[in-house]
Amino acid sequence: MDMDLDHVRDRFDVLLRDRSRGTTADITEHTVIYWDRDRAMGVHLCADPPGLRRSFRIGS
Repeated sequence: MDMDLDHVRDRFDVLLRDRSRGTTADITEHTVIYWDRDRAMGVHLCADPPGLRRSFRIGS
């Protein structure tokens, strides 16, 4: 099955939209997706303070 970015974003939207604040979906060892008000966002994690490398928006 081919998955484009919009399809993946829609799946994360459904997965996270109604979960409690702080719920994440792990997509790699150092990357998670979370729900931010009205859209799925991702963040790269790192061991060094402050712990977040950079946030990114999923899809459009």
